[in-house]
Amino acid sequence: MSSAELTEDAFIVTVSGEADAHAAPTLQRELDGLADDGARELIVDLLQVPFLDSTVLAVLLRAARRMRVDGGDMVLISDDPRVLRTFEVSGLVSSFRFERTLSEAVGHARTTERTDD
Repeated sequence: MSSAELTEDAFIVTVSGEADAHAAPTLQRELDGLADDGARELIVDLLQVPFLDSTVLAVLLRAARRMRVDGGDMVLISDDPRVLRTFEVSGLVSSFRFERTLSEAVGHARTTERTDD
């Protein structure tokens, strides 16, 4: 897992490999830390994730809710039908905004930043 600053208050968190109960605490700490530091836009890149389980779904849901409460937004990036199906089956697909590519998500974050100024 890695994170990078896109703008002053927008960050990309890249997750790779299986996102399961072992990865959930690390992801939770990373997302909480960015939110604590004032992130208003979180882009979570799941393009390299072939599988995610319910513990990671819960982490993502908590982070998305926190971002909205704090006036921010979170977007998930995935083009893997298996990963997207996990959100559909869990009934959580409507709780998130999805993009299929990193460039689409980054473009949205930059557009949002310009309209907020």
